[in-house]
Amino acid sequence: MKICLIIIGIVFFQSCKFLDKDSDTLFSFNDPLFLGINDIAIACQGEAVLTQDQWQNYLNQIISENKINDSKFNFNNIVTNKKNKLCGLVNFLQKKPGNFDQFSEAKRLSHWINIYHLLIIHLIVDRYTEVNEKNKPNTIEFRSPLNIGSKGLKIFSEYKWLIFGKYYSLDQIEDEIKKFNNPLVSISLFRGMGGFGPIPSIAFDESNLVTNIEENFTNLITNNSFFDHETNPKIVFIPGAIELFLPEINQNEIGLRNLMNKYIDYSVLDEVIAMDEIINQNLWIIQYDPVNWQLAE
Repeated sequence: MKICLIIIGIVFFQSCKFLDKDSDTLFSFNDPLFLGINDIAIACQGEAVLTQDQWQNYLNQIISENKINDSKFNFNNIVTNKKNKLCGLVNFLQKKPGNFDQFSEAKRLSHWINIYHLLIIHLIVDRYTEVNEKNKPNTIEFRSPLNIGSKGLKIFSEYKWLIFGKYYSLDQIEDEIKKFNNPLVSISLFRGMGGFGPIPSIAFDESNLVTNIEENFTNLITNNSFFDHETNPKIVFIPGAIELFLPEINQNEIGLRNLMNKYIDYSVLDEVIAMDEIINQNLWIIQYDPVNWQLAE
């Protein structure tokens, strides 16, 4: 009898389903509206958005009006003047477009990237009073999205939005993006911090998807790499984010050098490094710079 009870208990637990005694309904951790004990649902009221085209146009406006440069974004302006429009964009995503699964692969990937960028902007705007480290001066070195809720990197997994009828975190949105098997996308995503991908000039769509991804990666390694000519061999310090998000390329130094050589903008760095020099291991050593977690503002 004890063995039978143990077996029944194991099967019951592994099903991840429980009876809610108050409502007599079956509950499951696989419920799309399930929130874990540490999860925080973010919701807001905003200006209505009626169509997908309007959503895309509004997102373009938010980006173009508030992008200062590749590494700085005017979050404070949105907090002050555009919060209702931003909330409208977030709320529009609650229902999945009826024809979403018929979108081309490029269009679906573009939409997921746009959703990621919108949500990281919304998180920072919604919790803007929390980006400064507690009990520290209100200066750039103490301002980071990782201070929000004192959660650190858990901001990417524990803050959630209702997207397409299901609660998604930023990490879960990125999981959808990874399904498209383009390794440059994750490293190129805008994460609201200085050491990561820059905010694109416009929202992603089918026509600019490849260009935006490649431009973001080019801007990241061109503008965030530092070249030391005082050593022999010389040293290039590249963004630590590459080590975080391209782990497979870190196992292959030749592949990393070829990738950098392909995407470095030598027209910007012509006085620093000559074309194809990065491939030569005898001329340049590659090291990773510490990740810059500061708020991109």
